[in-house]
Amino acid sequence: MHLPEWVTREYLEQLTAEKKLPKTVKGRGTVYEWQKIRDRNEALDLEVYCLAALDIRGPGLPNELPERAAKWAVKVEGGVARPRSMPPSALPSPAPPKRPNLRGRKGWIGRHRPGR
Repeated sequence: MHLPEWVTREYLEQLTAEKKLPKTVKGRGTVYEWQKIRDRNEALDLEVYCLAALDIRGPGLPNELPERAAKWAVKVEGGVARPRSMPPSALPSPAPPKRPNLRGRKGWIGRHRPGR
């Protein structure tokens, strides 16, 4: 995991707020469980959610990330890249909501449609 130099100590402590410890369970032997060793672990949870989103998005996105990051980064003094604000025109427009297909439904739900 690559972290920028401006990450705070609190963020790093939250990333390491859980520890994988062995536990003996009757009939199963040794299993491992995650136990909190600090009160706050929001940063760890968010990192896990982001990894899940990347996994859902598909295997191609992680390969595209360096190129996308370079496109939106601006070099500042000291050679450190900081993100710049993205112009609204670069944001993708949201897809229109899909209407459910109510034709061809069978059963008691499809027979009566309120409001029609």
